[in-house]
Amino acid sequence: LDLRAHVERTVDGPTTGDGDQRGVDPRGLTTELRARVAEHLLAVLEGKIAASSSEVDAALLAAAKLGEERSRTREALQAHLRAGAQSTRELAALSLGLLGDPGCAPPLLALARDLPLAHALCGSRSIDARTRAFAIYGLGLLGRRQGAGSVTLGLAREALVELAQQQ
Repeated sequence: LDLRAHVERTVDGPTTGDGDQRGVDPRGLTTELRARVAEHLLAVLEGKIAASSSEVDAALLAAAKLGEERSRTREALQAHLRAGAQSTRELAALSLGLLGDPGCAPPLLALARDLPLAHALCGSRSIDARTRAFAIYGLGLLGRRQGAGSVTLGLAREALVELAQQQ
């Protein structure tokens, strides 16, 4: 991925960590730089740039944390639910929650509860317990962003109890 080199080669003018320059977030990233990094990460996730499995895993988390182009990012993350590597499927589920997009709640809930929607997303007849656990964690992250009384948090709790009872 070499994102560090990509960011370091970018000259967007002086910024501070306080985000006091127009268009700069608290981490010192300009809107333009965020968009370019997001495009690079999404290109990796969409298979337009060759990357190792560990680079794909890193891109899953980074794209979700960055949160740019939420609809496109959600689709890219969901595509990795079909990955052969269990760790990639788990990170894809977790990343859906990190993204913070309310549109991620239905697939996360389906994964957590091993519902037909999840089977279609993953291309399998059932969802393994570890991926379900990561989906529940993702639901919790999403619910936390929505606030203490969110329905998503309640659904995450219910799915966790359901999974624990099945084990």
